[in-house]
Amino acid sequence: MRLRFAANSSLEQRIDVMAEGQFADREELLRTVYNDECRRYLKEAIDCYEVAAYRASLVMLCCAVFENVRLTAADYAPFDRWAEKVTKLVDAKLAKQGSWESNVLENVESARHMFKPAQVACLKKILEARNRAAHPSQIDTDQWEVHSLIRSGHANFLSQRALLGDKGVMVLLEQLEKVEMFSEGGDSIDAGAERLLSMLDSAAFIYLVGEVAARLVDCSERYRRNAGGLTRLIARRRNLHSRKALYLKLLHERTLDNSEPWLLDLIHDDPAILLEAKDSRKRVDVLIASICAEVDELDRVRIFFLADLFARLAGTLEPETFVKDFGGTFDALLSKVWWHPAVLRSMSAGDPVRALIANTMAEKLEAAAEAGRFIRLVLHTRSEELLATGLTGAEALTMLARLCDAGFTDATCARLRDEEFLALPDLRDKAIESVCSSPDEAEAIIESNAPHARAAGSLDFLFTGRMAAA
Repeated sequence: MRLRFAANSSLEQRIDVMAEGQFADREELLRTVYNDECRRYLKEAIDCYEVAAYRASLVMLCCAVFENVRLTAADYAPFDRWAEKVTKLVDAKLAKQGSWESNVLENVESARHMFKPAQVACLKKILEARNRAAHPSQIDTDQWEVHSLIRSGHANFLSQRALLGDKGVMVLLEQLEKVEMFSEGGDSIDAGAERLLSMLDSAAFIYLVGEVAARLVDCSERYRRNAGGLTRLIARRRNLHSRKALYLKLLHERTLDNSEPWLLDLIHDDPAILLEAKDSRKRVDVLIASICAEVDELDRVRIFFLADLFARLAGTLEPETFVKDFGGTFDALLSKVWWHPAVLRSMSAGDPVRALIANTMAEKLEAAAEAGRFIRLVLHTRSEELLATGLTGAEALTMLARLCDAGFTDATCARLRDEEFLALPDLRDKAIESVCSSPDEAEAIIESNAPHARAAGSLDFLFTGRMAAA
């Protein structure tokens, strides 16, 4: 095969073209093309290139890229006058079976809110190369030029969603104010707004979120509800752009007060947003902790939400990071949901998260009413094995001791004590194991946590179990 290069192409570029053997990454290139029709055109362009049909390759590439522009305009037509104008122009040309690419290029050059300068330059080069290739010429089509244009067309158009500009953002902001875009809870978005958001390149999130946040200071309740729903959708994208935008615009540059608890919803949908905080983690921690503290403990729906939020944070942040950098949030959440099965599962994150959960449980169980409520929930949810797995032997023994003493005023704890805690087999076994391995330490734990029960002989079965084990 003859290799023809442009005179100004570097030796390294020529070596790259020859070394890669014919688009060794073709499958990756095709996979990252958003539109199916454009993907088919690009496949034809690469196929032609690989058999040295460079003129045909340029024609197919031009079809792929201009089809991308046409479809972008059609998508934006309901929201953007430029896109509406171009769509009508293309439709009129196609109806007469006429060429429309030159007319589109003229319009693209003036659409600064839709296309970057690099995209305009790329489009112009591809059309010029296509025009040369489509007519008889004494000038050979250059292999390096075709290779370069294929990669440029893919990078600038085929692999990118169009970047939503100022005009499109303004349309979306107007909808936040004028219509109810979301159902209660913010999970269902108006179809038109969802379509507009789906066309937004994630690089524009930081601009959009900034505009949304700027209007939260003095806005209607409808706007506030819509803003919360929209930012949740952005959080669910879970990418670098969404995290940076939500962190910078809602946490770092502007402090939301406790009247805007939907900030917790964003963190729940993507806990990794907090990892964007670097030097300002303490300030962010204070904000989130204060919002958590405001949640009414009688609001069961919100309390269960906090339990899931705790579990998600424990599963996303390193244990040391959660406790050290977001300690206020950790404590505020744990004080509300220490009894929840989701928190028991979080003990698998390891220390210091595990140890702090165990310590909090031990403190709460000093109150007989709390002890009874907690153990009833454990039995009801069948999470006793999960609880025992998260505790050390000494912690399991401490828990049984406190449940035993709570039995003097709580009926559930009294029944369990009288049955020698056989209904809690995993906790019981772990406590007996602790007595067997460290009898002196076990005596000290029982004396300090269940003096009345010890005096009454209510915990003698632990030592009987020790002898049986021996």
